[in-house]
Parts: sequence; structure tokens; C-alpha cells
Amino acid sequence: MTRWRVGSVLVADPADGSASLWVLALAMVLWISVAGVVLVGVAVTARHRAATAADLSALAAASAVQRAQLQDDPNSAAGACATAREIAAANNATVDSCQVSGAVVDVATTVAIPALRFLGLDSVSARARAGPT
Repeated sequence: MTRWRVGSVLVADPADGSASLWVLALAMVLWISVAGVVLVGVAVTARHRAATAADLSALAAASAVQRAQLQDDPNSAAGACATAREIAAANNATVDSCQVSGAVVDVATTVAIPALRFLGLDSVSARARAGPT
């Protein structure tokens, strides 16, 4: 520590201790950056989970529609949407909408993200369509 004598008073160098403040500031910037990357990763992972749940639910529902049409079942849409809800629940998602148009099924799913609730983002959604080609 460098000290200067001004008259009869010892005065510390104003630069002493500034390295500690710079290290603390750098640590805070690094911590905030890492937290941001982790939160983005959580959101992207949830979006992929929602898309996977929507795809699987739509495929299962389209398969149920085709099975019901082969058996001449008049309740093919209700059964298909019930199948879609089961598959989505197995993937920790919920079905927001399920529409059957002929043999084509359109499903929208939502996955909750409790980790991002404080940012106002509590869920992500995805939509998928499946049917015969």
C-alpha cells in the first residue's frame, strides 16, 4: 500500500483496493452471463420437448384415426384426440387443441417451464400435423 504524507497526515493511494472491485465486477458479469446462457438453454430444451410431444401425439392420433376408419368407428375423432392426450401426458405436455379433418390430425401441445416463471415465460407451445400422404 502506497502512502503519501500531506503535511502531518498520511493519505492512502486512491488506486489501492481497485483490483478487488474490478475482480468483483468481472465475477458479477460472468455470473450474469452464465445465468443467461442457462436460462436460454432451459427455454430451448422445453421448446424441443413441446415439439416432440406434438409430433408424437399427432402421429399416434393419425394412426388411431386410420385404425378407427378401418373398423368403421363413428367416434374416430374423439378416440384420436384421447390418444393424443395420453401420448402428450407421457411426454410431460398437455394438448391445447386437437382437430381431426378426415384422416389428418392437427395437435397443439404445451410444456410448462417453472424455472422461467419469474421472467413471465411459464410455458412453450408447439403444433404438429400428421396424416396419410
